[in-house]
Parts: sequence; structure tokens; C-alpha cells
Amino acid sequence: MRILFVGLSQSIHTARWIDQITDQGWDLHLYPVHGDSPPYSELKGVTLHDFFYGKPDLAADVRHAGYRITPPILANPLLRLTRGAAHRLWPTNQVDRLVRLIRQIKPDIIHTMEISSGGGLTLAAKQLLGHEFPPWIIGNWGDEVQFFARLSQYATMLRQVIAQADYFTSECARDLPLARELGFKGGFLPVTPAGGSFDVAFMQTLRQPGATSNRRLILLKGYQDIRGRALFGLSAIEMCADLLNDYRVGVYGINSDEVRTTIELMAGNGIPIEAIPRQPTNADILRLFGQARIYIGVSMSDGISTSLLQAMLMGTFPIQTYTACADEWITHGESGMTVPPQDPHAIAAALRYALTDDALVDHAAQINLQTGASRLDKSVINPKVAAMYRQILQSAPRNK
Repeated sequence: MRILFVGLSQSIHTARWIDQITDQGWDLHLYPVHGDSPPYSELKGVTLHDFFYGKPDLAADVRHAGYRITPPILANPLLRLTRGAAHRLWPTNQVDRLVRLIRQIKPDIIHTMEISSGGGLTLAAKQLLGHEFPPWIIGNWGDEVQFFARLSQYATMLRQVIAQADYFTSECARDLPLARELGFKGGFLPVTPAGGSFDVAFMQTLRQPGATSNRRLILLKGYQDIRGRALFGLSAIEMCADLLNDYRVGVYGINSDEVRTTIELMAGNGIPIEAIPRQPTNADILRLFGQARIYIGVSMSDGISTSLLQAMLMGTFPIQTYTACADEWITHGESGMTVPPQDPHAIAAALRYALTDDALVDHAAQINLQTGASRLDKSVINPKVAAMYRQILQSAPRNK
């Protein structure tokens, strides 16, 4: 089988999704929709159709189909310059490249891994290719149909893409009826996390020994943007300052100067809080979760947050806003807490509960590990994903 992925080569989600099927002996290709960013270091088992590339510092089984630039340090700046000029002088350049690639490799299946970044591009190629275009999967990452479909700058494109796609995959069951409302007429694929499967046994080696109730770290996701609401999480932490004497609070994934400034002010007021630098590898992030008693994720909208899943598998008690599909994974008050995104008092109440009830967090850790092992482990998900592609190929064979 030959599969062409259209997606973000620099995303860990892309790398982890492809890794689920690299053992199938299939011919896997990736067309990067933002080729001016270097691919994610753990990408493997795929032919990468980047335009220019530098030193091939990826896995040995990643093949480059572009032009190698020497010295490598010039590769990414040259690509950004070339793409910028191409978009100004030849706006259809990326579509034409994708069309040529499809005609060249004749994929059995095309899988657009994120609608908002690659959906419009793939749709344009489909319209040019007509009957030459193979079965098309669109992957709804996070909250695209739940959130972005309500925004004028995305709504038209999302509806057009969804109406033309043959298959739809999402990480939340809640999104399936929403896709129908937006005009999807094709077939639904199994609900699967966009970030792929987990090696649960390996992750357990990164956990701090002992009970979750013995841990003295609280983690807060630091996103503050169109959806992220980390500032409400910080307010909640401040309301619980009387319980934090023996704890430290770490804020990771910070993308806002406002969040950094608030952390600095809180630390100056005696709250044991710090900004956690960007972690070099995914294993380093998992080690943090393996040391944490509580994880807090606050957002106006989300899919199944990867941080929530990591927390579940690493024994960290999750406090997640109900705007994500967390209710498909945890039970409020038993295996986690679901809270409103813009009510710091409710978030603080959940945090206070998790800080003062050792039995709650220890029991939740047991439940969540069992749930994660049965629904997230690579031994469960990888065969399901491979079967998904086989079923599509069998239901729509192509004569090449």
C-alpha cells in the first residue's frame, strides 16, 4: 500500500501517527504543508517531499525527495526565502507541486492530517485531478470542527473540505455529528487520538516510584492565546497558596509574555512557582508528568488534550476544562476533575480538592492507568489504525 500524508512535518503528532504503521512494509510519503520548518526529529519510516533540506539528521529510514543544500545551515533560510517568493509570484506553486507528486507516486490513499493547515491545499489538488484522485481521509485534529468551524476565516474552507472528503477521523466522538452538520457525507473511521498510540510499558519506567499522593509537583499548561486560558489557572493556583508550602508549581508550554510576567509576580509574592523551559525530548516531558501530583489544563476549546492522556498514563491527577472531550476519558470526581474554562474559583476548588485528598489521587492513578493501557497502548491502537487503511483500500480498489 502507498499512502501520502499531507501535514505538518514539524509536528510530534505527525511523527507519532506515521510511526504506528511503519512496521507494515507499506510505502509511506509525507508532503509538508509548511516546508519552511525543519521536520520533527523523531519522524521515521517515510519519504519526505521537502523542497530543500540540510543535513539529514533524521532516522536512517527517512528518505528525502527534495534538493539537499550544502552547507546545511543554509537550507531552512533558503527554503523560507524561496517559498515566500513563490507564494508572491506563483500562488498556485504548492498546489501544483502536490498535484505533480500525486501523479508521480499514485498513492492508494491520501490522508490530510489536519484540516486547517492542509485541507484547502488537498481540496485544490483534488479539484484539479478529478477521477485521478484516490480515496481521501481528513483528520480532525483537536477541535477543528468544534471551534474553528465557528470562525469566519476558517468556516467556508472547512465546510468545502468536509463535503468533499471520503473519510473522517477524529479523536473525539463528539465531533462525528458535528461533521455531519457541516456537510460530511462519507464514512467515519475509528475515534483515535491524533497524537497516536503510547508505549505504556516504557512510560512506566519514567514514573517517580511510590504513590501519586507523595508527589509534590503541580503542572499547569501555559497556553494563553485564542483558546488557551492559562491565566485563569494561575489565578486558581494563587487562591490555593495556603496549601502550597510543600509544593512547587511548574508552568510548561508557555507561549505568552503575560503568562511569564504573572509567574514572575506570583513568585515574588512567595508562591513556589516557576516557568519550565522547553523540554528537549518527549521523554523529558513524560518524566515531569511522572513527578507531578496534579496536572491542570485550561482552554476554551480542545480535542482530547495529549497532556491529559499523558497525565492519565503517568499517574498525575488531571484537572481539565470540560470544553475538551475529557468526559470521554475521565469521570468527574473519581478519575479527574472537569472544570469551566473561565472560572478561576471553580478551578481553585478542584485544585484544593486534589491537594487535600490523598485517597482520591491515588485511586484515580490506578483507574487512569487501566483506562490508558486498554485504550491507548500501541498494542491496541496500532493494529486498529493499520486495519483502518486496509479496509479503505479493500473498499475502493484502484487500477493503476
